[in-house]
Amino acid sequence: MTLYRYFYFLITIFALYFLELTCCIANIHFLWYNIFAQFHIQKVGDCMEIRYSKQALKTLIKLDKATQQRIRHGIDGLTHKPPVGDIKLLQGIDNSYRLRIGKYRIIYHYTTENTCEILFIDQIGSRGDVYK
Repeated sequence: MTLYRYFYFLITIFALYFLELTCCIANIHFLWYNIFAQFHIQKVGDCMEIRYSKQALKTLIKLDKATQQRIRHGIDGLTHKPPVGDIKLLQGIDNSYRLRIGKYRIIYHYTTENTCEILFIDQIGSRGDVYK
């Protein structure tokens, strides 16, 4: 009888561990999806929308929280008329600009869809890597 209880105990522990691991993986997937959905398309007001490329989202998520906040604050400044920040027109690329935030550069451009203006963030990266 004690051997039966021992196996039952082991099976129960294994099942609980597997269930906890499955829930943990599901929570991580859910968290990743929420982060992606939060950053991918962001509406600002009635006629401005911010969209991020996949590469820009990956880079932004990898950065520490303080740097993420600085970059988000800088991108929010691009929604003002006229845009706020250290902005320059890029040579060789039509209608693309760069925003400097410390050692990071944000490459972006504006487009229009219907009556809504779209700010599309192409790349986010350190100053040496973003232009390659």
